[in-house]
Amino acid sequence: LQFSFSASGLSPFLCTLKMFALFDSRISLYYHESENGFKEAGMRRGTESELTVITRAKELAQYILTVTDKSPKKFRFTLTSRLQNYSLSVIESLYKANHVFLGSSSQRDLQFEKRLTLQHEAMTQLRLLSYLSMVARECQCILPRQQAQISSKVMETQRLLYAWMKSDETRK
Repeated sequence: LQFSFSASGLSPFLCTLKMFALFDSRISLYYHESENGFKEAGMRRGTESELTVITRAKELAQYILTVTDKSPKKFRFTLTSRLQNYSLSVIESLYKANHVFLGSSSQRDLQFEKRLTLQHEAMTQLRLLSYLSMVARECQCILPRQQAQISSKVMETQRLLYAWMKSDETRK
């Protein structure tokens, strides 16, 4: 997928948000002209309820996309892109885990294992995201307060993911 930023009049950040919005059909991206003539974008969420862990992971990804939009050019294709990719991969793994159908008893054990594998994958990605944010702070790619905020959001998402895994374990 190639997208020309200059032809669209959008910044790379808005294009990333647009791609992120395409990932989840319940989020739509809208544009409007502000008073000073600039295009602004926002995201609307659907009314369907979703797991809190997925909502927190989306908030984490949105924060990382916002923070890394202003990162130094020399880190744009290394640390910045890795932070963005891991944050979106966490959401992907959580959605996949949530959509594993726990149906009939003959397939139930296999489906639990598949869900658990995807949950562990999301947990690993969260740990890598936390480490990369620390490296990004040490390289002055992001500010210390931004790294603290990312760490806080990662820990909250990990806590909710762990609770989900424990809940599945008791249902088994």
